[in-house]
Formats: sequence, C-alpha cells, structure tokens
Amino acid sequence: MGELRAIDAESAGRRGRRRGCEKKKQLRWAEWLREEVLEPVPHRHVVLTMPRLLRGIFRKRRELLLDLSQSGAEALAEYMKRQVGADTRPGIVVSIATSGDLLQWHPHGHVVVTDGGFSANDAFHTLETGDSDAVMKLFRERLLARLVERHAISEDLVRKLLTWRHTGFSAHVGEAIASDDKKTIEDVACYLVRAPLSLKKLVYLDGQKPLPHESIARPELRGDGPVAQDRRLCHRRDLGEAYSCRAGLEPARG
Repeated sequence: MGELRAIDAESAGRRGRRRGCEKKKQLRWAEWLREEVLEPVPHRHVVLTMPRLLRGIFRKRRELLLDLSQSGAEALAEYMKRQVGADTRPGIVVSIATSGDLLQWHPHGHVVVTDGGFSANDAFHTLETGDSDAVMKLFRERLLARLVERHAISEDLVRKLLTWRHTGFSAHVGEAIASDDKKTIEDVACYLVRAPLSLKKLVYLDGQKPLPHESIARPELRGDGPVAQDRRLCHRRDLGEAYSCRAGLEPARG
C-alpha cells in the first residue's frame, strides 16, 4: 500500500436506492475496507468542514470536490510528519459528503486515518494525541491555497477570511480506534458512505411532502426552501474522489 490509489465508488458497491440494498452495500464496503485496505494499526475518524461562504463554489464547480479531498489528505499527512517524523506517511481514506443532516448543501470531508505514520522500513510510529486545531489550520491553509490556484477565490478574500475571529473552518479528530476493534472500524466505514438521509427520519406533511422530522419546527425549511431544493440528494450522493494511501503522492488517473 505504498501508492495513492483512486477507489471507484460504484465498483466498491457504495450506491443504492432501496434501504435494505443500501445497508448491505455499506456493510460490504466496510468489510472490504477493513480487510483489503486498512493496515492492522489504530485509526482515527476525522471530519473537516469549511465556512458557508465557500460552500457555494463547490456546487457550481464540482471538480473542486477533488481538491477538497486532497487538501484534507495533505493536511493530515503534514500533521503526522510534524508529530511522528518527517520521513513518515499515514494511511488515509477520504470520503466527500455534499449534504448536511437537513439535506442542505454542505460539502465536507470524512477521513479514516492511521493513528500515526509508517517510516520507510514499514515501522509504525504511533501518534501521542490528536490536535484538532492544528489539523484545522493545516486544512484551511491547503484548501485556500488550492482554491486560489484554481481561480475559484481571490487572495483578497483569503486575507479577509483569515482576519475573522471564527473563520468557519473546523476539524474534529476522533479518539484512536484499536486495530482489533472491528465493529467500530466497520461502523465508521459505513458512516463514510451512508445515504444523506435515513428514511426513518422522514415524515409526511398533509400526506404529500416528505421532510426531515427536524424541519417541522422550522418553517423556513419547508416549501421551496433548502430541503425542497436538495431533496434529490436523497437518491444520489455526489462524491469527490475517495482514496487510500500512505499520503504523499498524486492519485492515479485514468
């Protein structure tokens, strides 16, 4: 597992419309990831988000979702190098989700990363602790640089964002998951490829419109609001490029 490889979402069995079929595909994906991709070392689940100001850019230019995933991978690879050694590289799997709990447009990254890095002789060096703030700053730096390079935002906007007390970027670094904790690893893997909305969370208003149950108390999310506009995401999950690697190389293309 020494190179950065693209994982095709459909061939990995990650999409499906019927609830039972979807769950089975999630479980097959999780088992495949655990058995064939992940190394037998501890891992962490990391979530990376961006400010609302930037989210609309990714809706208009879907190719930037790949930059989002690569920025997350680069940030975590750099963090591991600083913590466990400059010659080490972590194993990384990135999944890009494009909707939030209420199906609003909300591109963000879910990452399964080794709890440390591998050196050239394949020795594993364990991370002592996960620093969410440090990871967030590295992710912010990488993503903003890529968006400027792609002419998606201006350098003036970057300077403005960096003056904000709360920039809207965040990183959640979960607790380490032991290598023999198969159930937790599979639960996280299923979470990476879950459907945007569970059918159990849908209720019907007047027997017609299906809406998330949370929206009943939020009139602004009814009718032609964000839920109505993005309801199509119930049946389709737009992903960037998911990949596994010992980070440091560009993804294979073709």
